[in-house]
Amino acid sequence: MGLDFVAALSRILKKAPPSSLLDEFETVVKEIQLGSTRAQALKQLAWRGDTMELTSFCATLIAADSVGASIGPILKSLSGEIRMKRSAMVEKKGATAANKLLIPMIGLILPAIVCVIGGMMYLGG
Repeated sequence: MGLDFVAALSRILKKAPPSSLLDEFETVVKEIQLGSTRAQALKQLAWRGDTMELTSFCATLIAADSVGASIGPILKSLSGEIRMKRSAMVEKKGATAANKLLIPMIGLILPAIVCVIGGMMYLGG
């Protein structure tokens, strides 16, 4: 749409449902309006958020701002990268879940099956 950074964040604040991330974006807008540079406000956001994704987002915006690049394509590639990392993390956790279920299955289900089969042999024999 061609909005400047602060105007775009203000629009997001008006349209999006309330969340803690929106509270942080509101803090960034207020810091910029009070005289901080965009880079300083984004560094503070990354420090407060303390997650790898948010730090990467802020670093990307700071780097794009320093060279004067358009942030749209940069943010699209960053979001794709973050999605791939999250997908890989979910797949990894899903793979380990099967191993974690093996112990309860052996410890709880196998004895129940042995009892049922043993009971049937005892009553039937």
